[in-house]
Amino acid sequence: MKKLWMISLMMVSSFAMAKDLYITIGSDAVNSAQKSLSTAKLASQDGISVLRIQESDVEKLSEMMHDKFHRCGGFIVHDSIDEALNVIADTKTRTQAKSLDLVNYTISEGETVQRMIGQVNEFGIRDMILKLSAYRNRYYKAQTGVDSQAFVKSTWEKLAGSRTDVSVDYFEHDRWPQPSVVMTVEGTTLKDEIVVIGGHADSIAGFFNRQRARAPGADDNASGIATITEVIKVMMDSGYQPQRTIQFMAYAAEEVGLLGSKAIANQYKREGKRVVGVV
Repeated sequence: MKKLWMISLMMVSSFAMAKDLYITIGSDAVNSAQKSLSTAKLASQDGISVLRIQESDVEKLSEMMHDKFHRCGGFIVHDSIDEALNVIADTKTRTQAKSLDLVNYTISEGETVQRMIGQVNEFGIRDMILKLSAYRNRYYKAQTGVDSQAFVKSTWEKLAGSRTDVSVDYFEHDRWPQPSVVMTVEGTTLKDEIVVIGGHADSIAGFFNRQRARAPGADDNASGIATITEVIKVMMDSGYQPQRTIQFMAYAAEEVGLLGSKAIANQYKREGKRVVGVV
């Protein structure tokens, strides 16, 4: 009887401690999310839905999005229901807007690009993938996730060499130890306009003991960071100076709701930075 009472008390305590989170997710994934999790759809607009889920289900949702939709993360975790609802409200506003402040891109640098493509080294990309996937995992709460970002930062710093128009910095996050890494190549004539080239640097595997899980993530997403690294190498070796500022980013904590890139985007919005393109 005493044992049964203790089990009941533990279940009640766990239920009481369960925390609700609010996410935005593609409407095509809502049915699958509802079948997999304890969740409720609160609103939808233009292919984006707001769901309420339990915090303990975030990593389960991430796993489902990988398996069924082949998306890394594939949803955004928000700090409040208001923040989530504002996303679809902003989407509606942009859809209804008669004019948008868009940059008119022109494809004019074919010769430069072809010359740079000739400098791409397959073995350089492969080597970076092997080095990143050698970490036990790159989980955003694990020391290995911190260490792997230190490796990315030092690699990018070496590639930057002595260029005074290039800097490499951590973007620190308050709620988890893994930082994002940002390399800035200052533009010449339009340096206040920023083009972002980024990918997620964290990895994730399974539901339990993630900090010790073996998650090399060679193609998710060591390959992405390796590709970005090769772009940087070719750019630095060629001495290329862009008109607009280019920022290369290795995001932390993307697998669990695009947290790293969201934090950067929110800060840039608060500071009024003008991001004119993102890849």
